[in-house]
Amino acid sequence: MKKNLSSGAATAFSIAAIMIIPDLNAAITLNGDHTVSPSGGEAGNLTISGDLSIVKGIDLGIAVDSSVAGVLQNYFGVGSKIFATDISDAAGSFGWRDGASSAVRYKMKLGASNSLSLFHPTTFETAILLDPSAGRLDFNGAFSGIYANGQSILTLGNGSVGFGNAPLRLASNVSSSSSGSGAFTVSGGIGVGMDSYFNGIRIGRGSGSDASNTIIGNNSFSSNSTGKHNTGIGIGTLRDNVSGSGNTATGAYTLQQTNTGSFNTGYGQSVLQHNTAGAKNTGIGWKSLISNITGNENVALGVSSLSLNQEGNSNTAVGAGSLEYLKGDGNLAIGQNAGRYQADGIKGFWRGSNMVFIGSGTRSKMNWESNAIVIGTGAISDGSNTTVIGNDQTISTRLRGESTTDSLKVIGETVLSGGAVISGQVTLAQPQGDISMGIYE
Repeated sequence: MKKNLSSGAATAFSIAAIMIIPDLNAAITLNGDHTVSPSGGEAGNLTISGDLSIVKGIDLGIAVDSSVAGVLQNYFGVGSKIFATDISDAAGSFGWRDGASSAVRYKMKLGASNSLSLFHPTTFETAILLDPSAGRLDFNGAFSGIYANGQSILTLGNGSVGFGNAPLRLASNVSSSSSGSGAFTVSGGIGVGMDSYFNGIRIGRGSGSDASNTIIGNNSFSSNSTGKHNTGIGIGTLRDNVSGSGNTATGAYTLQQTNTGSFNTGYGQSVLQHNTAGAKNTGIGWKSLISNITGNENVALGVSSLSLNQEGNSNTAVGAGSLEYLKGDGNLAIGQNAGRYQADGIKGFWRGSNMVFIGSGTRSKMNWESNAIVIGTGAISDGSNTTVIGNDQTISTRLRGESTTDSLKVIGETVLSGGAVISGQVTLAQPQGDISMGIYE
């Protein structure tokens, strides 16, 4: 309002109350007869001894451009500007209304308790409420929350808090030493609806999101479709599994390439790593059964045991390196490097079936053997369908109790230190020297 107002500008005023506007450069008095009487000096006051009534609004700036700050107009009629003020609400609230309609449509309101309300631009309902008396910020809307560059950071609704496309990050890097310490602590349980990463390690259900599966480790169970009741602990465990079920993998890359195989158990790094369709295998120890592809029902206990078996079935190896180079079925080896075939001292593949090796370093005599039993440290079989007990350093073998044999072949000197009963014919294959039989006193 300018200080050179004429008496014609005061026709809209009626006298009823007093309104004081400070910091004008002169004092002007509007009397009851609508006359304007300047008085006073610089920095005086404008005193209105009556009500102030405005029909078209008050122009505090350039009235032609409604976007210019400082324009204050009423909220109805031709030429109304984009906003208007209202101090008529109860308890002295201050409102900023939409000037496009004669209807009361608030854009913003400062309440008597210093609460600040921001209203929806089309429904004109309260959208955001800042309430200092309660110390809260209240959002009202289906997609309420905090956004950055159009992306949801924090969404609020139905008593829940959601984090949208932007993650929640904590600046502190304090590690946790207990359930009550660290950069972020929660006094109650945490419910997480999706797989999560803890210090770079994935924990959850893996691909397929079946509740019966449990994975801990990056790239673990990342290809699953229909497999159920699987457990993978370690990087790359059960990575390629698609439909296999009932598998348990503990150790980096264990059962990594298993695709359809089920009911396999692996403990240790790279156990059953290349298995694809083999089922009901058990491997414990680094690289045990690492090469198995389709073999079933194998048991390997020990580092590198059965490590080169690919399609063999029903083999059991107990001991580091036992049956390491085997390709066969139904073999049993107990002892370090037991059943490891060597041709002329060179380690290599061997094929055998239904072999039994008991003792460290026991092995077959030749490739393609079957149905042989070898017992004793370093003992070597005598071919298929043979039994060997002892090695080249064995000087005595004692069998206690009654022994029955279908055939007895004695190589070298035989000493019988007790009674011998021979029931049957004795045949000498070639002429012998004097033979004495009978009882001598």
